[in-house]
Amino acid sequence: MKKEFSVTSNGLQVYEYSIENEYIKASILNFGCIIQSLQTLDYENNFSNIVLGYDDIKFYEKNPPKFGCIVGRTAGRIHNSKFSVKDKEYNLYANDNNNSIHGGLKGFDQRLWDVEKYNETEIILSYLSKDGEENYPGNVLTKVHYKLDGNKFIWSVEATTDETTPINITNHTYFNLSNFNEKASNHELKINADYFYTIDEATIPSENYSSVENTPFDFREFKTINKDIESENEQIKFGNGYDHSFVLDKKYDNAVEVYSPLTKKLMTIKTNQNICVFYTGNFLYKALGILSNKIKPENRLGVCFETQEVPNNIEKILITSEKKYYSYNEWIFSIKK
Repeated sequence: MKKEFSVTSNGLQVYEYSIENEYIKASILNFGCIIQSLQTLDYENNFSNIVLGYDDIKFYEKNPPKFGCIVGRTAGRIHNSKFSVKDKEYNLYANDNNNSIHGGLKGFDQRLWDVEKYNETEIILSYLSKDGEENYPGNVLTKVHYKLDGNKFIWSVEATTDETTPINITNHTYFNLSNFNEKASNHELKINADYFYTIDEATIPSENYSSVENTPFDFREFKTINKDIESENEQIKFGNGYDHSFVLDKKYDNAVEVYSPLTKKLMTIKTNQNICVFYTGNFLYKALGILSNKIKPENRLGVCFETQEVPNNIEKILITSEKKYYSYNEWIFSIKK
């Protein structure tokens, strides 16, 4: 079902598109490709929402936490808001102290997308980012595909360009599997990663990764997210919690598993990406307004699993006219009793 959601401050009509099957119900906005709600079954076979979002577009237009959106052209921070391609320097808008974050002042999350296909279980949205937008080079055509398949929410992104340019796109949905009866930091988490990238005080990833062994970043077996989140570890202090790039071990089919003992909900993530940036909503107190279901935003109410490449590593995220960008992801929902 398609219905009017809200009107932007400059008069653009935003629509809500519902997709659903017997396991999942989702609401998608054509503004920022936002997943406004995502309902899955609990152990009593009742649907409940598991993501953070708003009921009014005015809060999405000023959305510091980036609730539910597609982030681009580049996810994460670009150090000192500049990069070089073919010996030419490009200066970006600094919207995070001296750094540029999540696409700049008006990234993909702030754009109205075209709907190319829509039916009861899938939607494809597209957006043409023109050469020079946010001072990035090249015209970039991006398509986002959301699809339901049984108990799987599948999302993929493809992008093509006519000029060499950095592209590193992710989905920035915040999850809470507990029916919002507790913070998501009380969930249990497993990440199949032996290594992670350290960050500096501005949360810019280093050039090299480190072992998770004997650190708070070892999630190779299930543990409660809260267990080490207040530790004296320097990396935890730099991020005010977790905000780090984990190097996914490709010998495992599953990248991430997150579980709520309260609802018995288990979410499993599969991806073709090399990195998962695990973010524990460390600054959600900055969120504007009241969330859907009359929920007040607070730190660590939701957590993000941003599958992508390492932020700020320009050489790794350069896409050319001969090379298509493609990211494939599955969120699989089940009950673990």
